[in-house]
Amino acid sequence: MGDVLEKFQKRINPEKENIPLWSLTVKDGLIPKNAQYNRSFLVKKNDFFNLLPDNYLIYNPMNITLGAIDINNSGKKIAVSGYYIILKIKSNYNEEFVLNNLVSRKSINLYQSFYTGSLTEKQRLQYPDFYKNKKLFPDFT
Repeated sequence: MGDVLEKFQKRINPEKENIPLWSLTVKDGLIPKNAQYNRSFLVKKNDFFNLLPDNYLIYNPMNITLGAIDINNSGKKIAVSGYYIILKIKSNYNEEFVLNNLVSRKSINLYQSFYTGSLTEKQRLQYPDFYKNKKLFPDFT
């Protein structure tokens, strides 16, 4: 996995840096936060957001088994929940190939075998368990 993806984390305050807030949905992928519904009243800490650079991958640990994975193709840096996992795709890999592989039925089945949490609504796949999953990408060597 380390040959393909690298974890990235930079906490930001979107108001101070004038960076728009976005959300990751299962149905539509990345969308501007205000496009879904007004959730500004839920934002209590303006410093618990991650920077998501253009062409970086994002997944939601709580919804990865439903396919909540996307690439920021907005052409700009955006801010997302600090709970989301941000991954840089190494330069020698095609972004669409990586994304298509990560949202495939085979990959989602693998996530389901690695997640933690006993209740369906509490199941999650945190980065250490995601990273251990060596079967996500074919070995071309």
